[in-house]
Amino acid sequence: MKTTLISTMLIFLIAGSAAAANLVDIRINSGDTLWRYEVSSFDIWIENDIQMGGFTLGFKIWSDDGATWSWDVGDYSEEGQNVYCDKNYHVCRSLVIDSRMYPWPFDMVGALLTTYQNVDEIGYDSILSFGVGLMQYMEPGPLEHMYSYYFVAGGEELSSICVDSCFVPPSGAFVFVDTYGAIYTPTVLWEHGGRCWPVKTSYICGDVNGDGDFNVGDPIFLIAFIFRGGPEPWTFLAGDANGDGKVDIGDAVYMLQNIFQSGPDLICP
Repeated sequence: MKTTLISTMLIFLIAGSAAAANLVDIRINSGDTLWRYEVSSFDIWIENDIQMGGFTLGFKIWSDDGATWSWDVGDYSEEGQNVYCDKNYHVCRSLVIDSRMYPWPFDMVGALLTTYQNVDEIGYDSILSFGVGLMQYMEPGPLEHMYSYYFVAGGEELSSICVDSCFVPPSGAFVFVDTYGAIYTPTVLWEHGGRCWPVKTSYICGDVNGDGDFNVGDPIFLIAFIFRGGPEPWTFLAGDANGDGKVDIGDAVYMLQNIFQSGPDLICP
């Protein structure tokens, strides 16, 4: 009986140990798509099974097909965020106030900071967040949204922005550190080679003049573009009203039928 109890206890201990982990995930606040010219965020999620006394987490951001990005340094304190910026106010990291990271008093040593490196002069290729607790630590806990970096995506339609973990010189290894100084390499929750998101335009179908509405001004705008050398639609996706993959007079006719003859709904891509 005694042997059975000990065996059972060991099984529970092993199972409990296996369930705990040191994990890092990165997500975006807009689901699976980045919308051009709108503020998005890289959200950093952390799970730790150690009493965390510090960490350094470096991320590389890049695009292979024409996407661009610029960091947004707005004040998100009203959205449950506590904002810290680098000394030149180029990159801001916002800490989630109701996360278990928030009470961790990094300010005692002036840490929980961000540095960045601009390599290709299109965007800051790498960002490093790091923190050290003095006389304190972050409690172990499940995967939780801890902090975010806000940015605006741009560039080519249907391009993509990718993120991966990386080493950021001179000392930015991708590690957790416990309260005794032991180093742990967290597991990332994305495929080898990084995680990528498509960059698309948020638009109203038919709104080729970009005034935020679809009305008779749009087919007139499109006709002027096609036959009189008028300005281009602000996004050609909004002009493909009949969904045939191109923007031409057929789309203007389709729009007019929708407006004046109760024609079929617009079916932009």
